[in-house]
Amino acid sequence: MTKARLAAVALALPLALTTHTARAEVSTMTMMSLCGPALEAEVQPDGATRMIHTYESGLCFGAFLSVQSMSFVMDGNGAPAFHACLPTQPIAHGVVQMVRVFDAYARKHPEKQNESYITKTLNSLIEAFPCKEPSTSRK
Repeated sequence: MTKARLAAVALALPLALTTHTARAEVSTMTMMSLCGPALEAEVQPDGATRMIHTYESGLCFGAFLSVQSMSFVMDGNGAPAFHACLPTQPIAHGVVQMVRVFDAYARKHPEKQNESYITKTLNSLIEAFPCKEPSTSRK
């Protein structure tokens, strides 16, 4: 996928999710309910991913693909702007892994499931993939 397409997805997805939920923000609980098929996805040795494709799973996959795309943004010092150093891996495998990390974090913090999924996603990634030093780049 080209950078232009990734940018278009990143910009369009929040609008699609807002339209889907008729709210300004998508809650962690709502995103958890959309992501069931991604949690059950099979990741093949070659990096291919098999999962049930539904409208809801597409919203989930697209949301986390956007976060994954934005995770490549670096700050002025060359460190990840999200303060998480995600491992390099095939795109679909990375998205499924992010969904699983998010879901585990959300289940560990049920009191926060009404908060924005994007905040909880970033918190979960920072916890799961901390950068070794503030100035280091990706693993």
